[in-house]
Amino acid sequence: MKTNFEQAGWISKETQIIFLGSKFLCFLLGFGTGYFVILTVTSFANSSFVIKWLVLILTAFTGWLIPDLYLKGVIKRRIVLIEKQFPDALDLIIICLQAGLGLNRAIERVAKEIAMFGKEIAHELTITNIELEIMLDRRQALQNLYARVPSVIIRTFSTTVLQSIQQGTPTLQALDVLSKEIRDNRMQRAETKAAKLPSLMVIPLVLFVMPNLFIVLLGPAIVRLLNVT
Repeated sequence: MKTNFEQAGWISKETQIIFLGSKFLCFLLGFGTGYFVILTVTSFANSSFVIKWLVLILTAFTGWLIPDLYLKGVIKRRIVLIEKQFPDALDLIIICLQAGLGLNRAIERVAKEIAMFGKEIAHELTITNIELEIMLDRRQALQNLYARVPSVIIRTFSTTVLQSIQQGTPTLQALDVLSKEIRDNRMQRAETKAAKLPSLMVIPLVLFVMPNLFIVLLGPAIVRLLNVT
């Protein structure tokens, strides 16, 4: 059975082949590295056959996992960027809706305008706009957005739009409430971080500032005492 990504055409066969090829290449490099270590390191010369094979398997398996770890890191960084860019994009969408544009046209316009400083969210909004136009079921397009960007803020946006469509409530009003909630949450997180600063400053204050202060204050007195003695 195909995954949602394959069904929507987000992952091409060429991309899958490149990824699997990189995994196989890293597997061979890991195996070769392990074999080179066994031949060059003297401590492995008298090791048993089982230990040598364990080293080969460990290095090869590590090489096989490297592309997965790299991809997870790229995905995580991209999601963080989208979460930072989305509140501004949401405000622009609300402005477009207030100007009389429909949801599709608002998303399309914001995707073009925000591409200069937020290419990640602009790319996702462009895909979502295309799917909203070509798909009969708008729920699938919004679900696809959350599937591509598994973030709480994106899930909330998709759920809010879906509920407004199903219940017949104005999308503008629902998104306006969501925007206020996002701004409040960002302010609360900022206040929480600011409240933690005094406790975090204690360690560098004790390690770096206080010793220098003691040297400046007590240094002359110590020198005078040494000269007197």
